[in-house]
Amino acid sequence: MAEGSSSAYGNSADHTPQDIRWMPGRDPSRNWAITRAQPVASLLVAGTLWGFTRSVPPPAELVGKRLIITAGVGHEAFRDADETGWAAVAAYCGETLSPFDIPGGRHAIFKRCVKTLPVGMSVGAVRLAGAFIIDRMMDGKVYANLRSGGKYGLGPGERAMGIWREFDGQPLAQLERITPGRWMWCFDAAHEFDLDFRVKVKGFGGLWDYEKGLKLRGAL
Repeated sequence: MAEGSSSAYGNSADHTPQDIRWMPGRDPSRNWAITRAQPVASLLVAGTLWGFTRSVPPPAELVGKRLIITAGVGHEAFRDADETGWAAVAAYCGETLSPFDIPGGRHAIFKRCVKTLPVGMSVGAVRLAGAFIIDRMMDGKVYANLRSGGKYGLGPGERAMGIWREFDGQPLAQLERITPGRWMWCFDAAHEFDLDFRVKVKGFGGLWDYEKGLKLRGAL
């Protein structure tokens, strides 16, 4: 993987944000990236968090391939975190979270932790292992909805991708609102970059070509 590659892609003027975003027909063998807010980005590459939700499925061509995770400049809305989410954030940042902490105290821990995390840069990589449409989250576990029909009008074979079975019904630290009907993107093989491999770059919406994006931002 060419996290820090400086291969020539022409001048930054050769690319626009539209040119570097994933579209059908683009080369899946290139290094593709996705930007997430903190602490989601760091928890993903640490292997603490195995998934996040999106309104759309991942491109089938990228299932089984590695994605570079870049941390956005903002942070996840902590109002959507539950007990498992608070605990994951606290543990990652070396904080002690008491079950007697009032919500205001947890918010303080969350904000203190987020301030220590890298933003506006690449932080690691994960493998896009699978995806499924969410049915529900119950007792801290996320379950797939493979029923046919529904608002998507999809059959059972069109409601899941990759090795989704390994994630169906598994515990997930909740840092975002888990909404039935959205797609859960599932990740494994997490790798956190050493400081030498992190590149400062402002991300783009959706999936984007990492090296072309670095060139466009002037980071290469």
